[in-house]
Amino acid sequence: MQPPSRSPPEYIAGAGRRGVGDPSAGAAAQEGCPRPRSNWWYVVALPGGLMAGLIIYYALRYDDMRRAKRCLLLGFVTLAPYVGAVVYALLAGMTDSSVSA
Repeated sequence: MQPPSRSPPEYIAGAGRRGVGDPSAGAAAQEGCPRPRSNWWYVVALPGGLMAGLIIYYALRYDDMRRAKRCLLLGFVTLAPYVGAVVYALLAGMTDSSVSA
C-alpha cells in the first residue's frame, strides 16, 4: 500500500497581498491561494546566510517555490564573501615569510 502523494498547492506569482475578488490580483488570489507570502523573507535571508536560506526554503517550498529557490540562492550568495575571507586568510597565513620555523 502506497502512502498518498503530497503535491504542492498551485501558486501563481504576482498575487501578493491583494484580496480575493480584486481583478488585478492574479489567478492565485482569485482562486483563494492558500498563503500568499511577503517579500520580507528576502530580508530574513540576508543576514542569516546559508542556514537561513535552507530554513526559508523548507518553509516556503509548498506555497511559493519560486521565492523559496530565490531565498536559497540568496543564502549561497551571502555566504560567498565569508568563504572568500577565510580562504584569503588561510592563503595569506601560508605565504607569510615573517614566521620562522
